[in-house]
Amino acid sequence: EIALAGLLVEEVSGMRYDQYVQEHIFQPLGMDSTSIYLPEGDAERVAIGYGSNGPYPLNYYYLNDAAGSGFNTTPADLARYMIMHLGNGKLNGEQVFSESLIEELHTTRFTHHPKLPGIAYAFDEVFWGGRRMLAKSGGAPGFTNRMLLLLDEGVGVYFVYNRDSTVPLSWKLEQAFLERFYPEENLPVGTEVPATDPREMVRYTGYYISLNDYSTNTIEKVQALMEQEQVTLDEQGRLHYAGGTLLRMDRNLFQWSDSGSYVAFGEDESGNVNYLFVSRTALMRVPWIETFPVQMGLLGFSLVTFFMALLGWLVMAFKRQGRSYALSGFVSLIHVGFLVGMGLLLAPVFAGADPPWTLSFAPPTTLLVLLALSLLGTVVTLLLAWQVVWSWREKRSGWFVRIHNILILVASLSFLFFLHTWNLLGYKL
Repeated sequence: EIALAGLLVEEVSGMRYDQYVQEHIFQPLGMDSTSIYLPEGDAERVAIGYGSNGPYPLNYYYLNDAAGSGFNTTPADLARYMIMHLGNGKLNGEQVFSESLIEELHTTRFTHHPKLPGIAYAFDEVFWGGRRMLAKSGGAPGFTNRMLLLLDEGVGVYFVYNRDSTVPLSWKLEQAFLERFYPEENLPVGTEVPATDPREMVRYTGYYISLNDYSTNTIEKVQALMEQEQVTLDEQGRLHYAGGTLLRMDRNLFQWSDSGSYVAFGEDESGNVNYLFVSRTALMRVPWIETFPVQMGLLGFSLVTFFMALLGWLVMAFKRQGRSYALSGFVSLIHVGFLVGMGLLLAPVFAGADPPWTLSFAPPTTLLVLLALSLLGTVVTLLLAWQVVWSWREKRSGWFVRIHNILILVASLSFLFFLHTWNLLGYKL
């Protein structure tokens, strides 16, 4: 939406977006060290950004939608921008922007539920006890920043450091600041309204995944396997989520039993609960076939079967009887090799050290080779299926070999289904 707004600015003004912002926002605010694109002469002034593997190159981060990509600035310049917001458009006594414009920017534009914090154009709402704040997080590979505006108090705070966002330093600083200067007063917990039908609570249980970084068509989807969150129901008919207890206040509306903050659920057109809303985050119910226990069960079954097949293949080869097990052993070797290689490659992603989209933007050669291996495994699995059908029809080999090959075929098909589910089968980059 922000990128589209930038395009509209260009169409209406007849100016490039970066020029318009420079002349109509940065210059009036005296933000002399701020720009959309980094001037050539400022390259040596830029701080070095660091990730888990060391510093990033200066031009590592490139986006072609200027309005939606942020800008280059300094803390001193950004302080002027924050003071203007806190002063309803004034800076150093001068009305730089109209109060009506600033009010528009500060007004809530969307929320998943009236009881939950929402968004105000480019700002996020944050509720701290009964206090409303506006916040904005940002960053790039090697940089993290966070801005808070306490409008009623006329206070703004900005955190920035040259390290990846995987380090929760900004969150810790924010919490320490708020707890020190604005001791949190929890929202009052309302009167719990038990469901008239206990079965009604079951509709909320299940596994959910955040839609913020969820991908349906690319390899990035695999990250969702490890980030599923479960909502459970206890014997007293209360929901539990993220280590806390949810008390029912109304249909689809709950409160945390400790903080009083609200959590809401959403229904689809058929009335099925398919969404969970926590603050501004929307989570989607995971189909049962994609839930963590089911998928890890398929993976575990396949992996154990493959290892047993490899062991049997080696034993029979040592006895010079491995020919009947060659195809099943080969497909097992391919799948195990793929899984081990992919596990090593994705380990930093699951650990949070590397952003998953790097695999799509700049896939390493290792990933391309591994994905080719998954396609080879598909071809060999089809050959194994033909061998199974042929051996049973012609009654070739002993019954033990035939049953063994069926087991490996089932495991291979299960594994390929696992790869397909998480976009690891083929080049879905």
